[in-house]
Amino acid sequence: MASSTKTRHLLNLAVVLAILAASLWFALRGVEWGELWGNIARINLLWILVSVAVTISSHFIRAERWRILIPEGNTVGRFNAFSATVIGYMMNNIIPRSGEVIRPWVLARREQRPFSRLLATVLVERILDGLALLLIFLLLLVVSRQQLENLLPGYTATGILLTLSIPILGLIILVALAVKTTLGTTMVAWLCRRFPGKLTAKLQEIFQEFRSGVNFSGARGGIMILLWSLLLWVFYAFSIYFGFLAFGYDQRYGLGMGAMVTTLAITTVGITIAPTPGAFGVYHLFCRTALVTLYAVGESDAVSFALVMHAAPYLGTILIGALLMLREGISFGEATQHTSRDTANG
Repeated sequence: MASSTKTRHLLNLAVVLAILAASLWFALRGVEWGELWGNIARINLLWILVSVAVTISSHFIRAERWRILIPEGNTVGRFNAFSATVIGYMMNNIIPRSGEVIRPWVLARREQRPFSRLLATVLVERILDGLALLLIFLLLLVVSRQQLENLLPGYTATGILLTLSIPILGLIILVALAVKTTLGTTMVAWLCRRFPGKLTAKLQEIFQEFRSGVNFSGARGGIMILLWSLLLWVFYAFSIYFGFLAFGYDQRYGLGMGAMVTTLAITTVGITIAPTPGAFGVYHLFCRTALVTLYAVGESDAVSFALVMHAAPYLGTILIGALLMLREGISFGEATQHTSRDTANG
């Protein structure tokens, strides 16, 4: 049994590495490497550090919004929420999607809160992110539909919109039906009839905690969530703008606020419709294509920008996340093991 599990893990790793290699090759093909490294050697490191600092600060903004979504979240420590958020993003960079479970586990462990309730708030948060992405994409359609379709050959604007909206709207409907109608209770009751009594009680407890986690703190809470969400995307956008300054592309190519928003939107859409572990390859491809096609940036210049603007926040988040894991007294192995256990046990 142990041998077959190890073999399966090795096969999964091999598949992931193959996907990463293929994605990066496709994104970086045809690049003049000497010119690319020359571009990177000339960047202003101060602006790169500012960009990374803005990215890390965006995790604090996300943590503040998360506290509003958590029932009685005003009693949750700000730094504890920030720590859990950064650790979650660090784990996402290593094991795709693992951070969505590890983040609530870390906070539940620190704050002595029910894991299922916190997991529900992360689900709500992802719905908010999806709705924000839909709004950004709709704005792009209004402003530059033809450019967008030229930028993404093989995709139509309508097709991309459906690809983005159907899962998000479907998730909203399922969550609403589960927690706001009797459907969720009926489904849990149906499951409970098929399991022993001890497990039945646990299932009911998990569902009730999850249901209480899908909660908004009234009108004021909704307004604050909207404001924090807006600020979050502003920080994401400016992390890219500071990258333009680092490479001098604001002067060389005239890249400003418009290019900042468009590049953010295109790369985010790309990562969403064609996800890879850590966004390797996909981020580089969509960033390169956007800069070259829309703003006539040179191929090597665009790729060097994509490489640095992906690697810098990626490594920065891993470094800060690792330090915060030490602060929490959590090892990498413990995080993954406890995540699996808490997902099962609630």
